Amino acid sequence: MSRSAFAQKFKDAVGVAPMEYLARWRMLLAADRLENTSEPVSAIALSLGYESESAFSTAFKREMGDSPRRYGRERRRASTPNGKPARQGLAVSALMDHRASASEPAARSEAKQVGQRSTPSSSPSA
Repeated sequence: MSRSAFAQKFKDAVGVAPMEYLARWRMLLAADRLENTSEPVSAIALSLGYESESAFSTAFKREMGDSPRRYGRERRRASTPNGKPARQGLAVSALMDHRASASEPAARSEAKQVGQRSTPSSSPSA
């Protein structure tokens, strides 16, 4: 399958282009870690494939609206009194919200495909 054919099928199924989806997913993973861990921004950036904290910070701010440090600081401040985050799993719930905004059949199709990917013997057909 060509890249352009894949990109079109992906967009039809998910509602956004593959690279847009991937960028959003990476920022949601980062947001979850900023909120729920004490990892430094540089470590999160490196673990998500960014070679510099600066490039990561720019991408994060473009996608999430705040710098990584501010985002983490504000979200941790909104924690419950016992110090645990008020809402765990931000990245997954935000992605599910995004899926829900797509058409219902596309969301079901994507959920089915995600479930198929969890088994090593499954492979997508072309």
